[in-house]
Amino acid sequence: MSKLIAPVTWVLTFFVILFIYTRFFGSLPLSINMVATQKNVTFDVSGEGSVFVVPDTAKVNVGVSSQALTVKQAQNQLNSAINQVSQAIKNLSVDPKDIKTEAYSINPDYDFSGSSRKIIGYSAQANLVILARDIDKINAIIDVATQNGANQIGGLSFEVSD
Repeated sequence: MSKLIAPVTWVLTFFVILFIYTRFFGSLPLSINMVATQKNVTFDVSGEGSVFVVPDTAKVNVGVSSQALTVKQAQNQLNSAINQVSQAIKNLSVDPKDIKTEAYSINPDYDFSGSSRKIIGYSAQANLVILARDIDKINAIIDVATQNGANQIGGLSFEVSD
């Protein structure tokens, strides 16, 4: 028990002396050094938005394909048909710069029924991309194209011009 009383007595004595000193002489001078550090702070933001607009232009792909016994015949048939389609679309007041050739190809057709493949003719294809700046004309463009030899229609898209 005496071992416990001795430390408690020392602590109480210390605080009594500290109290008396501060009561008569004021507070103890104390100096504290402060070190400031820079902290990099980041602020991340993410968001999502949507805008609804009414399209004012349309694009459509129209194509012509032909088959013939020779390359020259297939090419002549294709050129004649694609020119007729292009001219008919221009007659709808579509600017020629809004009619562009996207693809043009000629390939052999093969007969695989025998022991070896045999060329039996040629297929030619051409595709035009037509930009309709007057969106109300897109149906007429498709109708006129098919009436004048286009046998492939696809890729109809509606867009907003800049």
